Amino acid sequence: GVRTIIEMVSATRLDCALGSAALMRQAVAQAIHHARYREAFGGVLVDKPLMRNVLADLALESEAATTLALRLAAAYDAADAGDERERALLRLAVPVAKYWVTKRCTPVVAEALECLGGNGYVEESGLPRLLRESPLNSLWEGSGN
Repeated sequence: GVRTIIEMVSATRLDCALGSAALMRQAVAQAIHHARYREAFGGVLVDKPLMRNVLADLALESEAATTLALRLAAAYDAADAGDERERALLRLAVPVAKYWVTKRCTPVVAEALECLGGNGYVEESGLPRLLRESPLNSLWEGSGN
């Protein structure tokens, strides 16, 4: 009945947060890799202060999303084992996590793509696919607004 539907929706929302965190993580990993090896303006991009700040911001946001999603996945395990506090946490935190992580995914992926410049725009880099897929999880169950 209704209880089963609510549990299923909660699990789907967590899946959306996990998927978006994974997209962010992949995009940031590609941006960091590119910046470590691309030479421009008289040196490696990662050594430029502004690029380093951009990459640090992206990495921080990606890690926060990943940590949040994994913490909630652990809460699912604990709730299944009977922990009512974790079950209460899930009721509140999963919808918020889904909203926040999925809404932040597209800007993070777009910024990571910009770190690669034109190389990030071509299909061979993989980032255009990530950018196209990034809004999907925020739309998956209808409007997130």
